[in-house]
Amino acid sequence: MAIRMAQDLGFHQSSQNDIDPTVAFFDHAPLNPEGICLLNDEQFALNQQKAKLLIFWSVFNMDVCVSLLMGRLPTLRRAEIKAPLPTLFDMKVAQLDYQESEPTINTLFPEVVQFMITFSEAVEYLNRDEVSESTADSSPLDAKDGLGQIKARLMRQYQSLNPKLQFSIENYKTFSSGGHAGLFLMLHLYFYTFMALLTKKSTYDGSRNMEITSPQESSGDDGPEAASLACQKIVQILNTAELINNNGYLFTPFINHCIFVAASIILERSTCSKGNRSESQNFMNLAGNSDFEYLMQKLREMEGYFKGIGATLAALARGQRDVEENRESVDTFDADVESEEDTDDVAELSDAGIYPAGGW
Repeated sequence: MAIRMAQDLGFHQSSQNDIDPTVAFFDHAPLNPEGICLLNDEQFALNQQKAKLLIFWSVFNMDVCVSLLMGRLPTLRRAEIKAPLPTLFDMKVAQLDYQESEPTINTLFPEVVQFMITFSEAVEYLNRDEVSESTADSSPLDAKDGLGQIKARLMRQYQSLNPKLQFSIENYKTFSSGGHAGLFLMLHLYFYTFMALLTKKSTYDGSRNMEITSPQESSGDDGPEAASLACQKIVQILNTAELINNNGYLFTPFINHCIFVAASIILERSTCSKGNRSESQNFMNLAGNSDFEYLMQKLREMEGYFKGIGATLAALARGQRDVEENRESVDTFDADVESEEDTDDVAELSDAGIYPAGGW
């Protein structure tokens, strides 16, 4: 609804009467007796123009999050958006920031928008249903190539992040002190969430189209291990944030979906490996169970602020019960098989073929 309203108001269109910002903005507005800047008409128009631009991109970011959560296509595609991408200067004008310095906090939102555009394309691929895939002109290989291109682009974007925007304890402290811990976490948690989902999707598509794609053609970063690694990074980021300031994830909507995705993949990995009895696999399952319980605890904490998370917790708890029941059934089946093998061994000892010829 918000994105449609922004669209109806034309926020996604580029202004036809752009104001020269160097003339309008940096002529510092005089202060009134209360110390508030008195903007002239040109400065006020520029301020409103930039504010509308930031409002649109904020709503766009929200629409991408809702699209991922609801399993629908994004409302607007990038080709439909004529509005320019937000810049550091746009942030300063919208906030009436007359300082010549460039706060690191103002660089965060424009970077998040860049990622959200790529996330929007990823959502379109992830939520493409079977009917549209079968009726589309593109083949499964084309879709897989599209996923690979999005993953590669996300990797390039993430690797080229400004050092001040990379996830670290010091950077998180900086954004937390400025009240932007949630947006900073969203940037990094959503990156690893989409890497996990895209990896899982490409692996699933590859398994469905083995007659088209040979194992040699699959990339080394595709597979359950890569998705699990992305989930582990989500756990690490939350763990670090919790030690410094847990408000970043507690008070930020849509971060709970990142936690849900990570917990679901960890649970699925545990299900897939239930029949493997190696010591290394048992250790991996133990670590996965620990991460799963940690993520469940984070969701319980967030439920105090977002009641809808209760349904997410119920779904994960149901999945956990199913996994435990499957394990019990596998253990029972293995025990029955071992018992049958012992019986077969006894039967073989009494087989007539082992008696010596001419014996009793």
